Amino acid sequence: FYRLPETRREPIIDRYIANSWFNLGISHLQGGNVIEARNCFNEVLALDTSDAGAKREKEFCDWYLSHQRDSSFINHIDSLKFRNLTD
Repeated sequence: FYRLPETRREPIIDRYIANSWFNLGISHLQGGNVIEARNCFNEVLALDTSDAGAKREKEFCDWYLSHQRDSSFINHIDSLKFRNLTD
């Protein structure tokens, strides 16, 4: 989706792209890669600055960039749900 030129894509495509980035961020978190997850949530916010879920997960990543991963980290990751592309 992200390779479609902006001039040729419908607005709904941006939602698909944002949800894809969000899901990739969750995948990175599940793999323990907080830096890449944060980058993905930044991509979501570049498309939609009001995305509360992406803001929350970016803040989560920011916290764990400078803190050791603990049981709270694992519990949070386990509670995350992937988005449908069209949500």
